[in-house]
Amino acid sequence: MTPNSSLQQQLLQVQSLLVAKQPAQALAALNDLEKSEPGAALVWFYKANALRALGRGQESRQSVEQALLLEPFQPAFHTLKAELQLDAGQKSAAEASLNAALAAQPNFLPALSLLGVTRLEQGSNTEAYQLLARAAEQKPSAPNQNNLGVCLINLNRSAEAEKAFVRALAADSTHFMARYNLVRCLIARGRDAEAAQHLQQLLQQQPDHQECLFMVGNICHRNGDFATAAEYLRRAAEKQPVNPPIVNAFAEYCWEQGDTTTAVSLYRVSAETDPANIRAALGRYLSLPMVYDSAAHMAQARDQYLQGLTALGTALPTLAQRPTPQLLREVQWTNFLLAYQGQDDLTPQKEYASIARSLVRRALPGHTESKPRRKTGPPRIGFISDHFYACTAGRYFESWVTGLTAGKYDVHVYNGGNVHDALTKRIQAAAQTMRDIYAMDLERLADLIAEDDLDVLVYPEMGMHPQLFPLGALRLARVQVSGWGHPITTGFPDIDYFLSSEEMEPVNGADHYAEKLHLLPGLGTCYASPTSEGRVADRAEYNLPPAGALYLVPQSLYKIHPDNDSVLVELLKQDPGGTLVMFAPERHRVATNKFINRLQHAMRLAGLTPEGRVRMLPSVAHDQYLAINRMCTVMLDTLHWSGGNTTLDALAVGLPVVTTEGQFMRGRQSAAMLRMIGLPDLIIESPAALAAAAVNLAHDSKRLSDIRARIAQGRGRLFGQTAPLAALDAFLTSVCF
Repeated sequence: MTPNSSLQQQLLQVQSLLVAKQPAQALAALNDLEKSEPGAALVWFYKANALRALGRGQESRQSVEQALLLEPFQPAFHTLKAELQLDAGQKSAAEASLNAALAAQPNFLPALSLLGVTRLEQGSNTEAYQLLARAAEQKPSAPNQNNLGVCLINLNRSAEAEKAFVRALAADSTHFMARYNLVRCLIARGRDAEAAQHLQQLLQQQPDHQECLFMVGNICHRNGDFATAAEYLRRAAEKQPVNPPIVNAFAEYCWEQGDTTTAVSLYRVSAETDPANIRAALGRYLSLPMVYDSAAHMAQARDQYLQGLTALGTALPTLAQRPTPQLLREVQWTNFLLAYQGQDDLTPQKEYASIARSLVRRALPGHTESKPRRKTGPPRIGFISDHFYACTAGRYFESWVTGLTAGKYDVHVYNGGNVHDALTKRIQAAAQTMRDIYAMDLERLADLIAEDDLDVLVYPEMGMHPQLFPLGALRLARVQVSGWGHPITTGFPDIDYFLSSEEMEPVNGADHYAEKLHLLPGLGTCYASPTSEGRVADRAEYNLPPAGALYLVPQSLYKIHPDNDSVLVELLKQDPGGTLVMFAPERHRVATNKFINRLQHAMRLAGLTPEGRVRMLPSVAHDQYLAINRMCTVMLDTLHWSGGNTTLDALAVGLPVVTTEGQFMRGRQSAAMLRMIGLPDLIIESPAALAAAAVNLAHDSKRLSDIRARIAQGRGRLFGQTAPLAALDAFLTSVCF
C-alpha cells in the first residue's frame, strides 16, 4: 500500500535519521507514527531497522514480522528478516526468507546479493556464482563486483576474478576489500610488483592493517629485500591480538635467516595462543639451527629435538582436533636439517613420520588403501617434485623422466616448482601428462594424484619440500618410492622403496632406511656433464688475493658440521698463503654471521689471524660458479655430508677434490665419484689427514697437473651413463608386473 503524502514525508525524515546513524531519534518518531498509522507496513519495517541498529534483535524481529503480516509479498521485508536471522545464527531460516524474497521478486538485488554471499560462506561456490553474477550484472557496484571476484577465486578462475576486482575499483577506487582481494589475486599469479603498488595504497587507508603489512613483508622477502621484509613481518606479527598464522610466518622467516632462538620463541607464543596450532607446535619443538655454535651446541639441539618428538606425541590428541583445511596447511613440514648432524636418523624419522601420519590420515581417510591393479594399458608412473628445473635435484633426476623407454610407460609429472626453464620443458616433453601443482592445497593435490590411478609414484627428493613430505603418509599409488635427492629415510611405512646409488651406499646401507633399499649402478642417474670449456674467473673480480692457493669449500653452510672447523683451521695453518673460498647467500645472513664467528674463534684459538683468510662469495649463476671452480686450486670436501652436485661440477672442469669417506651415504658421494673415475688416492683415510693432503696437492705442481689429466681422462665414466636408467627401467618393470 502506498502511504499518504503526510506519512510519506514523515517516513523520509525517519529514513534520513537512519542514514545519519541516529536510530534512537528515528525510533522515537516511529513510535509516534505507530500510534497514528498502525496498519502502515513501512512504519513497522523502518522500526525493525531502527531496533536492529540499537541492538534490540528480538524486538526488531517482532517488528519485521508485523510488517510481513501487513504486506507478505514485500521482498525488502523478507530480506530484512533474513538479515536478522543471520544475526541470530539461523542460517537455514535466513535462506528460506531470502528465497521468499526472490519468489516475490526474482531479481530483487539485496536478496540476490545476500543469498549469494551466504552460499559463498557455505562453500557452495557454483550456486554462489550464479547469484552473485546476476547481482553484479544488475548493479555493477564495488561490493557486488568484489563478492563476485571472491567467488571466482574459490572457483580457481583467477583471471576472471582479477577483472571483477578491477571493475569494483573502477566503480569505487576507495573500496578497501576489492583492492585487498586484487592484491591476493596478483600475488597468486606471480605479479608481485603490481601487488606492491596496491598494497601501498591500502596502507595509506589503513596504516596498521595486519594482513597488508604481512603481504608487503612476504613480497620483499621473495624479492631479496630482507631488511624491509623483516620490518614489515615484525610489525605484522606484533599486532594484537596475536594472529598465530602470521606469527608462525615471521618465525619461519627468522629461522630461514638463521635466528632459531627468535623463531622458537615466536612459535611458542603462537602455540600458547592456539594450543591446537600444528605449525606452531612443530616449530616450537622441532626447529633446528642452520648453523651450530659448536659440537656441544649441536648435541644439545639434538637432545631438544628428540624431547620435542615426545612432546608432540603427548600433544597429538589436541592437534588432531584441528579442522581439516587448517590441519593440512599446518602439517606441511620437513625435518630437512636433521640429516646434517651426521648421525643415524632412522629412529627419529620413524617417530616423526608416525606423528605426521596420524594427522594426515585423519584429515584424508580416503587415501589410505591401495587400489587394485588396472588390467589394461601401460604402467602409469608418476614423478612428483618441486625441483624440475635447473638446480641440483633437477640436474640429478631429469633423466629419470626423460630417459625412460619411450612408449613403455604412461608418465605423469607433478611439478611443484614455480620456475619453468629449459629443463622443465624437456621433462614436460617426455611425459604424457605434466601438471603444475605449485601452491595447490594438499587435499586437492592428493585427490589429483589418486585419480590418476598410478602404478608407481616416485618422489626423487622427498624431505626437501614441506608441501610434498606429508603426502608420504598416504597411499596414492600401488608402489611408492623415494629417491636419494635427500639421502635420508622418510620414516614412512607407506614409502615402499628407497632408490640409491650402489657406489655410494655402505655395505650396511639398508640398516639406515625404513624403506626397502634398492640400488642403482653408478651415480644412480644419467647425469649430463656441465660444460667443460669456459672462462676462468679473475681473482680481482671476487676480491681474492692475486697469489696463493685457493681452496674451494662450496657447500651450503648448514652442511658444514662443527667437526669441519679443525680441518679448515689446520689447512690455513699449514698453508699461510692459502685462502678458503666459500659461499654465503644473503637470505641466510644471521646463519652466515654465526658460521664466520665460529670459524674465526677456532682460528684465533689456533693462533691464526682470521682477516683475509676466508672469502665468502655471494650466490652466483651456474656459469659463473663453474668459472670460480676453474680459478681455484683444490676443492676441500666436507665431513659427514660430502659434495654431490658440487663435486660433479668440480670434476667436470678438472678441479681436484680431496675427501674422506663417511659413515652414511650422504657422506660418501664424492668418494664414490673419485673411485669411479680412477682417483682413489684423493680419498683420504682419516679426517685428521685431510688438510695436509689438500695442501700437499695444492703445492705439488707436477702431481696437480697429473691429477687434472687423470680427471680429464676418467670423468667420462661419471657423465651420460645409461646403465642407471636401464636398472631403473628394470626396477619399474619388476614392481609393475
